Amino acid sequence: MIESRLKKWRALAFREKMLFLMFIFCLPLVAFAIRYFGYLRTRHFLSRFVSRNTLHQADATELAQAQRKAELLSMAGRHGWISATCLRQSVLLEFLLQRQGLAAEIKIGVRKQDALFDAHAWVELNGIPLAQDDLQHHQVLQ
Repeated sequence: MIESRLKKWRALAFREKMLFLMFIFCLPLVAFAIRYFGYLRTRHFLSRFVSRNTLHQADATELAQAQRKAELLSMAGRHGWISATCLRQSVLLEFLLQRQGLAAEIKIGVRKQDALFDAHAWVELNGIPLAQDDLQHHQVLQ
């Protein structure tokens, strides 16, 4: 198992390795902020560092890059120091993409499977869910 992780790490480009490490360090900060200040206050604080009037729809290249960032963030969430829930990952990804000038949005959805209720958060760019292979949740919040 360690060998396969090492192979995957070696296969990453230098820029992807740096992004992955940044995600590893930023996810605990986002987790802390959400835990102690709440979801809305954390998003409001981060939005201060984004110029809303310059956000635009992504072109094909930007969309592919955003998709790769979302995949790397998901990997960092699984293999980092903390358990990075989908909400924590989504807050960080939305912020980073908006800092790039992209009109990314967090979506929150629910589903009922058998007798269990399940909630999920993800980021959409141009209406496309990023790094979501089999999204079965119905959006309830934006």
